[in-house]
Amino acid sequence: MKIDVEGLQGMLDIYRSATDLKIPVHASLKGHFIKNRQQLLDGFAKMASAQNMMLGCLVPQTDDEKAQLIEAKRIVEEFGDWAKGIQ
Repeated sequence: MKIDVEGLQGMLDIYRSATDLKIPVHASLKGHFIKNRQQLLDGFAKMASAQNMMLGCLVPQTDDEKAQLIEAKRIVEEFGDWAKGIQ
């Protein structure tokens, strides 16, 4: 098992930054993000929950894999907390 922790962090950072309008987004998307923010956050919270369930099913074989899994779970939990408004 190998988890691309940097890739996971990057993907979730893009979702978060776009939703928070911290990165340039097309004008048509900007209105969508503002108008549908709560719906997007609810979807992200569900996605984080599903990712946590999937990560909970993984069994690391080495200490490096264990560290990757712990970090991946932390990243997903932090993203889920942001989506739920828990800071």
